[in-house]
Amino acid sequence: MEQPIIVRYRYTQDEFVAAQKMNQQRNRKRSIIKGLTALVILAGSIAYFLITSELKFTEILSMIIGSCMFLAMIYLITLLLYRKIWSDSFNQYPAKNMEVEYYFTPDGIQNSDPLARSEIHWEGITEIIQGNKGFMLFTHPQIMHWIPIHGFENEDAVSAFVTLAKDKIKKFHQL
Repeated sequence: MEQPIIVRYRYTQDEFVAAQKMNQQRNRKRSIIKGLTALVILAGSIAYFLITSELKFTEILSMIIGSCMFLAMIYLITLLLYRKIWSDSFNQYPAKNMEVEYYFTPDGIQNSDPLARSEIHWEGITEIIQGNKGFMLFTHPQIMHWIPIHGFENEDAVSAFVTLAKDKIKKFHQL
């Protein structure tokens, strides 16, 4: 491979949100386990309370329905707040709405925007996840680089990147 694989795109709020949504999908399994654990603890607490109390069936049923509605409300509020939280995070990012470039070669990755340039060796990438809209390159479990598919020149460049990345990174998978 003589020429680097080049990715160019403007880092907009839509790009940021797409990356965050994909990262959220990645973490969904952990979130489901945490949520189920909390639900089991809550259900156990309610069951203990109900068994030891002398409430009527209708009172018990209304408590269960009320608890379910409360949990659903918390879940919906959380979903609605994500967009606001992501918007605030993006607005604090110094390189927002700037042109970003990545150059991928067998030796490593070069990244630049108008504020900074960096070079990452392939050994510094711990994981790559491919989604419908792009790739997440992780240098740490909480630090990722967003590479949108539309930033590649064409489909051949995307295929060349996937081949190179799979050759260099042990943890490459799709969502």
